[in-house]
Amino acid sequence: MRIGVWITLAALALAGCNQNTSPPAANNTPNKPVTTAKPAVRETPAEPARPDNSAVNKRDADNTTILPTDQGSSQADTDMVAEIRREVLKIENLSFNGRQAKIVVNDGKVVLRGPVASDAEKKAIEDVAKRIAKDNVHSELEVAP
Repeated sequence: MRIGVWITLAALALAGCNQNTSPPAANNTPNKPVTTAKPAVRETPAEPARPDNSAVNKRDADNTTILPTDQGSSQADTDMVAEIRREVLKIENLSFNGRQAKIVVNDGKVVLRGPVASDAEKKAIEDVAKRIAKDNVHSELEVAP
């Protein structure tokens, strides 16, 4: 049985090696014009401009900006962040960036950060935070260009 398989494989290999690989002869009959096909050129879209975050990076490097790592560890701070986030996520038609806005609470003081899609979205998020934290809200939300 094994010998039969080997013989079949060898016959197929030899048959495949006997194919004619030379190009077909040109057919230059007087009735048909000879044309040469141009190779297809694949156009690549221009690379999108990369955002320049230099000013934001510089601002955040001065150690005075509140970052998510500054989140308070008390139960009251954790509960307030959860409540604000829960209410923000209930806002209808909120953009992806709006849903991802940073909410940092430390000693009951709320800082909102990040890009949002519009002034209306910014105001809606700020209103939710002010309703929950009263006057202890500082907004650094930015309308993305």
